[in-house]
Amino acid sequence: MSIIRDDYTAALAGIHAHGWELLERYRDLVEQEVVSTPTEALLNQVVEKRRDMLERVEAMERARGDLPKAGNEERALVHAITDWVKSRVQSEGSLILRLIEAEEQWRTEVTEATELDWSEDEQDVLCQLIIHSERFVDELRFLQSAV
Repeated sequence: MSIIRDDYTAALAGIHAHGWELLERYRDLVEQEVVSTPTEALLNQVVEKRRDMLERVEAMERARGDLPKAGNEERALVHAITDWVKSRVQSEGSLILRLIEAEEQWRTEVTEATELDWSEDEQDVLCQLIIHSERFVDELRFLQSAV
């Protein structure tokens, strides 16, 4: 394991850690029972699918000689608390907007990483993450328009 990360391992570390933080945030919203049934179902679906995808990112990190780093638990907790408070004070639509913004920030990280020269398999993993994220945001926007 190298002590200094190159552009590739740094990109993977960010994608992996930030991605897990988002999954924790989505799980917390479901566990707190602060979202409607359709939103809960979507979040559960995304957590299940994204977990598998992030495990592939973790394997990419290990293959490059890096050890995956956990997400920032404190930041995830602050976001979860803020989500809970917002869900109590504002509409679910405003909460969904926060989730869309968070998802788009993470997707920007993934998109920027695709500019590096990855192997075909690695590029495929990153592209699948982007497509999954885009579809998730589209479905969130649909739910936001319905609430």
